[in-house]
Amino acid sequence: FPSHDNSAGYTTTRTDLGRATITTSTNGVIPFKFSGGSGLRWLLQNLNITSTAGSPADGIKANLASSTQTNLIIDNCSLSGFNIGINAANSGFNAGIIGLVVFNTEVKSCVSHGIDINGDAQYS
Repeated sequence: FPSHDNSAGYTTTRTDLGRATITTSTNGVIPFKFSGGSGLRWLLQNLNITSTAGSPADGIKANLASSTQTNLIIDNCSLSGFNIGINAANSGFNAGIIGLVVFNTEVKSCVSHGIDINGDAQYS
């Protein structure tokens, strides 16, 4: 996979495969909101991403006011307590996440659903 922007967690030392925890308790906060042009590559790895808010937003979301996102890899992560855990939907705004790869990842306890690939998102 060519060069990419990487957000990788660890517990004690880099590459120990431990998960760093990112938690929001504020209503409407999206921890990872991707925007920008096509051709971008992102890797989220070894993260626990949680929400304890009364009215949670989505955990990972395409910026619906921006252009189509590409190449998002989510590896060895856990998402919990969001409205939608991973919102890759296009929703008619030409702003979906294309090239979404999710593996070794748990999505649980979401209000609406775990992963949304509705609209023009492409998957296989």
